[in-house]
Amino acid sequence: MPSSYLLTNLERAIDVFTRLQQLPGESTTLVELSRQSGINKATVLRILRTLEHHGWVTQPSPGRYTAALLFSTGEQRIPRIGYASRDNRLPFPRSVTESITQTAAAHHAELLSFDNRGSVSQTVRNAQRMLREKVDVAIIFQAASDTGPELASLFHGSGIPLISIDMTIAGASYFGADNYAAGVMAGQTAWRLLPAEPIEEVILVGNIHFGSLPAARLSGFLQSFEKRSPRAKELQLTRLDSRGSFETGLRLLRARMRSSRLRRGIVVCVSDPAAMGAIQAIEEAGRARLWQVWSFGGAIDIRRELRRPDSPLAGAIGFGPEDYGNQLWKLVAPMLEKKATVPALFAKMKVLTRDNIESLYPQDLADGSI
Repeated sequence: MPSSYLLTNLERAIDVFTRLQQLPGESTTLVELSRQSGINKATVLRILRTLEHHGWVTQPSPGRYTAALLFSTGEQRIPRIGYASRDNRLPFPRSVTESITQTAAAHHAELLSFDNRGSVSQTVRNAQRMLREKVDVAIIFQAASDTGPELASLFHGSGIPLISIDMTIAGASYFGADNYAAGVMAGQTAWRLLPAEPIEEVILVGNIHFGSLPAARLSGFLQSFEKRSPRAKELQLTRLDSRGSFETGLRLLRARMRSSRLRRGIVVCVSDPAAMGAIQAIEEAGRARLWQVWSFGGAIDIRRELRRPDSPLAGAIGFGPEDYGNQLWKLVAPMLEKKATVPALFAKMKVLTRDNIESLYPQDLADGSI
């Protein structure tokens, strides 16, 4: 075909996307793509932003790009999986996204990857996009419980099986933590790790926006802790309602550290970001040696914090976000074959403390995460 019929800009976009296709389950940078293709960085950036806008490319972590669509070169039809992350700006969802991306590539599935960015309206738009694309299986990661009814209505009658991470949706299979059991695990371990000096207060940092499932983490902790500590019911119990974010955890604990005259206590946070905010507030108040913090999630920022000397973080219940992809495939595989599957599958959980973090996550050091 004469070169005059070819569109140079389209050829460049195809070149960039083809290079991403050759890295299934992996990601690369703008600089590397520019170097390999010989296309200047400004043009590569515009290509990537355009492809990302149309759902062909995603950023599993800031500044790194991967192909969200994997096209077949043969006659066999490739299964199409739709996935909407809770918010890839946060360490836990970002790790989940990376795991699902790698698993989809390993099973030669086409992954349409979207980012809800913590927005209810964006979650609904991403769900609608999956329906228009007629994916074979849809996976939605969203913690805001008030999104559930609208998502259930959207998928009802669509014929597309839905998996919901961390939130119950009518008609969907649930994947995520066994939240009450996670709280019990935390309460048991926290009691064993109590300092010799008696504590005076237990602060539970929840999030009404998350709904009843994550709230069970805190109720499980409290009941387990009270069973083992004879003085537990004599302690000051303070409940704080956050939005599960670093900012709210920091603000609420700053205020509590200023108002409370009690010297020692435990802070139990419903999520990792809130726990990181609580840690900063406790250290600002000069009480790092007097207070313990517990968290749920176990993403890289929490694992890094457990390795930091003198951190008030005593432990976390890790949900293993780096392995979510492999575990989710136990639900995805039968759905692709139109077979019945279980209504719920719980993520594998483990207690993380500074005593076992090195043995449980040696790869953090090996891959440069720490």
